[in-house]
Amino acid sequence: INIQPGRNAQSRAGRYPIVVRVTSQASPDQSVEGRTILNVGAFSQFACEIRPSRLKSREVAQLRVSNQGNAKNVFQASFQDTADELRFEPPQIQMQIEPGQTVAADFKVSRKKARWLGGEQFNNFSAQVSCAEGAPQIIPAEFVNRALLPSWLLPILVVLCLLLASGAAVIYGN
Repeated sequence: INIQPGRNAQSRAGRYPIVVRVTSQASPDQSVEGRTILNVGAFSQFACEIRPSRLKSREVAQLRVSNQGNAKNVFQASFQDTADELRFEPPQIQMQIEPGQTVAADFKVSRKKARWLGGEQFNNFSAQVSCAEGAPQIIPAEFVNRALLPSWLLPILVVLCLLLASGAAVIYGN
């Protein structure tokens, strides 16, 4: 007899007592039964995502991990950006997730150094999620950073300064 539980989170890993009963087709009143233990092996499988995948300054994002395996598992996540310009709070996340469950953890992204003047700047980053078994998954995302003063403000300030200076020259020049 070959018993194959489905490879999904509902086929929980563990040892299960089973009874196998065989009944004769010719004489249905004759049957034999045997007791044994079915050992369902554990397997690891998971899916993850970052919401939103395009993150703005001071916005809280979520890393969502779904344990699609059939045993409780501990997942670790760390964040990286290629330019090393971003700060992640917290820098690492650890989640213990039951089979078939999804857990979300909040995190924030900010620049290490503030930008005073300019437009939007885009920084790519990723989260690497791993567990004890299986290959890690890398989830890409993007951080949109705005400078403290937008670039269009500088010409307006220059024009205002020139107008104030010329107005002062006209008033005090007479």
